[in-house]
Amino acid sequence: MSADREALEVTTFRLRRGLKIDDFVAANADVDAWLLRQPGFISRRIAQGADGFVVDMLVWSSARAGEDAAARLMAELPTSPVHEVIDQRTVSWSVSPVFHRLDTPQPPFERRAPNPSDEERSQHRTLCGCAEAAPVLSVGMSDFGGGANVS
Repeated sequence: MSADREALEVTTFRLRRGLKIDDFVAANADVDAWLLRQPGFISRRIAQGADGFVVDMLVWSSARAGEDAAARLMAELPTSPVHEVIDQRTVSWSVSPVFHRLDTPQPPFERRAPNPSDEERSQHRTLCGCAEAAPVLSVGMSDFGGGANVS
């Protein structure tokens, strides 16, 4: 069901004459704090095209979460400065379920075994009868295609 899908809330508009995108971002301090407390909120991006239109995109866990939050915003933040910087005549708003998503892979990571203490090295040598401590296994993202590196 689409109500259970992740959703995008997209609002486009122009700023009031003489205002810049930095004015809009600054006017959103209380809205950003409010968003972080809303059930289902995932992320927010604000952009401005060469034509001057601002795109304010929010990602929600579901369309219902986005719609519910939007319904509460004006009642809970009626005096927010954000309302004064938007040219209300130019606003277009929608919440739509996501049907396809492609994310970039996470940055490479490295996982290492903790460095053994001198006592642990001594115990290892005693148990295995070797002269060296156990090798450390280093795993990075590139290793998933070609095995792990042992040093």
